Amino acid sequence: MKKLCLAIFVFALAGCASKPNETYMGYDVVSMPFNIAGGDVIYLPVTDAGAIPAENNGYKMQVAGFTIGESKVHDNEAEIIWNFAFSSMSDQEISNIVIEELAPTKVIKVLAEVENPQLIDGRWSLNLEPSKASAINTPWIFSDKASVYVFRIIINLESGEQVILNQPAWFSKPVLNGFASQIISIENG
Repeated sequence: MKKLCLAIFVFALAGCASKPNETYMGYDVVSMPFNIAGGDVIYLPVTDAGAIPAENNGYKMQVAGFTIGESKVHDNEAEIIWNFAFSSMSDQEISNIVIEELAPTKVIKVLAEVENPQLIDGRWSLNLEPSKASAINTPWIFSDKASVYVFRIIINLESGEQVILNQPAWFSKPVLNGFASQIISIENG
């Protein structure tokens, strides 16, 4: 009887050990801690390939990143434009959307508040106002390490419900090198 119980225990343990992990696009998903404003820590799902789009209650992040381009106002000046977008499977009306930066800032920054936003074909997007991109204004792009941001998108519904999407945005050093080169190229005309 002891041998039978031992065999069942070993078999059960092996079954637990071989249980497949959650995956995203073929990569194992892990819960990673992120230090955010106020000294708090939140855990968000990521893979070795990067951040996973946040999903909650029928809403899914599509974009949380930036582009670099030539200023339309100043010659030989680069600008950074942060872009955000999500899709929605819900037909509920949205009263407003708030976008906050939770990291790497030390204090939560409200980046945008949009009243009565309109979804087009189940998608909402926003480009923030451009700001100057340079070694002085965006030193993190020129840094010798990756840069990690965490954004909170708060979707306030007409019903009074609130949907929150916490989205990490992870920029590797090679990606940042490309943006730094683009900025330098724009500055050099």
